[in-house]
Amino acid sequence: MKEKKLILNRWLTPDNTELISRHRHNFVSHIDKVTKQEYFIDGGTSYCRVSNPDGKMVDCCLYDDAPFERLRKALKWGTRGKSGKDKPKLIAISELTTDHIQAILENADMIHPKYKEVMEEELIHREIIHRNPEAPTIVEVIQELKLHNDWRRGEAGEMTDPTRLGIIIDTAIKLLKQYKRNE
Repeated sequence: MKEKKLILNRWLTPDNTELISRHRHNFVSHIDKVTKQEYFIDGGTSYCRVSNPDGKMVDCCLYDDAPFERLRKALKWGTRGKSGKDKPKLIAISELTTDHIQAILENADMIHPKYKEVMEEELIHREIIHRNPEAPTIVEVIQELKLHNDWRRGEAGEMTDPTRLGIIIDTAIKLLKQYKRNE
């Protein structure tokens, strides 16, 4: 059985303060207004170290097997706006614009694989696959795969252009991944 991976190290204190450790050795602490206790978390997605002295802090961590709907709302991307000069802020993937997600996928080299997967699924969720104007719709994927498979089995018709077939197959894989996650 595959071990699940920590994607978001997040805990909620009794006074509803959200503690998030975003990277390894990112120590975050809080003195709770209700209990007057000090709570802390550490470790980002590398490990989860927690001080929960009275057991009242709530574990809100997310793992890679969490449903897409939870991931798209919980995972946040840091941005400084289009100009790059705005004050940094974190925005949930579900609230990023489609253009912003596409720009991230096209330009961010060091993106966490799970963030990339959720962003790609978000585009599918919005029924927008890529900026590519040749990106097929679900109906086109089904039709073109059927035509190609018929041709492959010797029925009348022409072979699908290999580049187009690659786009069709990539889109089908993304759609199937989304379907599997939503089961």
